[in-house]
Amino acid sequence: MSHILFRNSITHLEMDYYRSYSADRYKNTENNSLVILMPFSHDYICKDDTGEADIRNHSQLVGDIIEHTIKIKRYDVLSYYHDHNNSPSVRSLHSAKLLFLIKGRFYYYHLYDNQLLLVSETVIDEGVFDKDKLYIFGVSDVLNLARFYSEFSLYASLLDAGHLLYNVKNVLVNKNIDFLQHHEINSNYVYDHINIDPRYSYISFCLEIPSQYEEDQSSAMKSYVTGYDKRLSITHNELSTTTYLKELLSHYNGTNKMDSHHYKKTDNMPFFQLSSKLLRNSAHTTIGNHNTGERFDSFKPEEVLHYLKKSKDLFTSNGIEYCFLLKNDRGDYIYWSDFTTSHVEIDYRRVMHNDHKFFDMNSYTIVFICFSNRERLGKNGLKNQLITSSEMMQLVALYSSSVGYAFRPMKNHNDYYLKELLKLDEQFDINFIGVVCNTPIQQLSYFIR
Repeated sequence: MSHILFRNSITHLEMDYYRSYSADRYKNTENNSLVILMPFSHDYICKDDTGEADIRNHSQLVGDIIEHTIKIKRYDVLSYYHDHNNSPSVRSLHSAKLLFLIKGRFYYYHLYDNQLLLVSETVIDEGVFDKDKLYIFGVSDVLNLARFYSEFSLYASLLDAGHLLYNVKNVLVNKNIDFLQHHEINSNYVYDHINIDPRYSYISFCLEIPSQYEEDQSSAMKSYVTGYDKRLSITHNELSTTTYLKELLSHYNGTNKMDSHHYKKTDNMPFFQLSSKLLRNSAHTTIGNHNTGERFDSFKPEEVLHYLKKSKDLFTSNGIEYCFLLKNDRGDYIYWSDFTTSHVEIDYRRVMHNDHKFFDMNSYTIVFICFSNRERLGKNGLKNQLITSSEMMQLVALYSSSVGYAFRPMKNHNDYYLKELLKLDEQFDINFIGVVCNTPIQQLSYFIR
């Protein structure tokens, strides 16, 4: 009975958080008084060079996953947000990182050093994780996001995690590697064995790779050294005054349950080809109506809908609905997921919450929207619900890239206008939107091999 009461209490807290930071996130973040005193750092986990480790098994797969998901590929010199990888992130703060469990020990990928750091001191207990299997964890850090977005940082970090997770799955499907996704994770055990501060981070996802998968090749990354989170030595919790963040992170990181579902078969799953060079544009509109005159003829909404439907079993949870807003010679209309259309008058300037100085929505013609019934949150949980909407967004982004266009996921949408446009009642929430963009302005960029 106490477990049921506890679960109901957490569900209520997540629902309360979700209501506060969905459509009402602007007013609830505007008056935020959260002040973070800790000096800013791109990554608080650092290496100490005190030891090395041998993880030749699975290293090529680990290297390929890093290469096509989180490794920094491009610096835009004149942009506000300089460094870019294949997984979009808020302000290029890269809140979603990768943690690997290899041969019973945890390794954290430091993307600024392009290096795996050994962050565990002992080998795991095989009663929790199988030492012969490879585990891929998403570890999300909210501290830097909280500097800008206060409590909304958790919501934003989950969307970042979904982009990363879909990219990881796309690598596995490309390689025809079946995997198991754990929807509940023994985060308490993980944090007991890693030198990463649980006050500011949480485990967002966990994929398990079967033990029979082995490769002889090794990746070309730097040697593997030990690492630790420098915040662990500081007693003050910067999130202690928050209404939701401290309590929700404490719950996520105190979870002891590890669920078991069937392996996802990848042989019939759609995927997008992997590229060694990052061509995805950050899609900033820096001069006027950059998309004026672009017809986007190569982007076929019906193809995207087929991709989404065929990928249903690949996503973390179900219950996320989606549609397109389209503008062409036929006028303005909604293209629903069942391939029907509704002709409506769309004021594209109202799609955004505010008049973003880099983005004139009136010149864009394809908008992808994810939305859901609030009752699904109680079934899926906050993490799995929001991550799924971002997985779908990343699928659309990869499709856009495959047909020659850029794509911009956007979080500052006008929820109330979109709900009015889609005729959604109070039980529905807009979770995420994205915009298809044309050939990018040539920027002064540096590409990394």
